[in-house]
Amino acid sequence: MQTVIDDKKKELKDIDAWKKKLKKDAKAVDKSGKMPKSSEACDAKSKKLKEQITTKEYELKNKQDNAEVALSTSKINYMDPRITIAWAKKKEVPIEKLFPKTLRSKFAWAMD
Repeated sequence: MQTVIDDKKKELKDIDAWKKKLKKDAKAVDKSGKMPKSSEACDAKSKKLKEQITTKEYELKNKQDNAEVALSTSKINYMDPRITIAWAKKKEVPIEKLFPKTLRSKFAWAMD
């Protein structure tokens, strides 16, 4: 994920450099076909790349934050299943959404 962000930042720098070239020489042509042909197109592409970078950085941060927390561990090991089941019955939440089949069989005593 970090490499994608780095690639996009590099592409953004390339576009900014190309935009400066275009401002100096309006007749400059990109033979590779990868760079925009006008200053306005450079601005649009820069804006799009900045949005993509922001999105990817947010996704990367979320992924790293969630990797540190095992969400199901506390539900299985530390919470009394009777509390969870009582809450689910009170709020009319199906037990199947809270516990997988193996845990439902393991906590059959709490379902009563």
